[in-house]
Amino acid sequence: MGVASVGDCPLVQGKVVQMDAATGAILHTFYTVPSGCVGASVWGSPTLDESDDAIYFATGNSGRCSKPEPYAVALVKLRASDLSYIDSWQVPKSKQIPDSDFGSTPTLFSATIGGVTKRLVGAMNKNTKYYAFDRSSIGHGPIWHFSVSCYCGRGENAISPSAWDGTHLYIAGPNTTIGKKTCSGSLRAVNPANGAFIWQHCLNDGPVYAAVTLSPGLAFISEGHYFLVVATANGKTLFRYLNSNEQFLGPASISNGVIYVGSYSEGAGRLFAFGL
Repeated sequence: MGVASVGDCPLVQGKVVQMDAATGAILHTFYTVPSGCVGASVWGSPTLDESDDAIYFATGNSGRCSKPEPYAVALVKLRASDLSYIDSWQVPKSKQIPDSDFGSTPTLFSATIGGVTKRLVGAMNKNTKYYAFDRSSIGHGPIWHFSVSCYCGRGENAISPSAWDGTHLYIAGPNTTIGKKTCSGSLRAVNPANGAFIWQHCLNDGPVYAAVTLSPGLAFISEGHYFLVVATANGKTLFRYLNSNEQFLGPASISNGVIYVGSYSEGAGRLFAFGL
């Protein structure tokens, strides 16, 4: 479990803890900044790679510290069994924005590059860029990246976790431009080998902050007052539900043929269920 504060109020010492599932007892802790310092909070969920006994997580901005904070605004890889350090990569200072958190959860995927199958991991930073890394050498830096959205300075941050269907990545976000169109948000199918777009879906009714959810042939996204079902083959909208009074800000979940998604309004919210 990652540890963070609410809106940096106050900023706390970031960390990841490993707990006994039966008792909740803390077994191991990895601190993302030195003792006495704050920052590098873990906003998203850690991602487990069972095949490699590893976890990946991304961190937020650093605090004011007299010591180096190499794990702030970074993707970090730890040994899952004991949270010992394996590798990490920090966004270069020149590529960071004033609030350059990783507010997302890493996605595991694979791709054939130069005839060789590579095991990759990707995550989105608030600087608008989605970064993809070779899992065996994330410290060497991303093998590709692209800008998901514009940096418009309006607080509409790129934080949506991506999804992988075994063939393509599906990456969503806030404000962007597709062709000559200005879009409030987007969903893109992406070639995992190089970040090239397979198709792009311009969203006109709101940004996407939540994770993309997949079912065979279908992608589900929360877009402001709308909940959408999109065909993964071509990006066409198959279903569009309007909720005039509340917004869809969180991801959908699927269980036993039913799609569940929560809505939000100030002081209230509801759970919606749709047949798959």
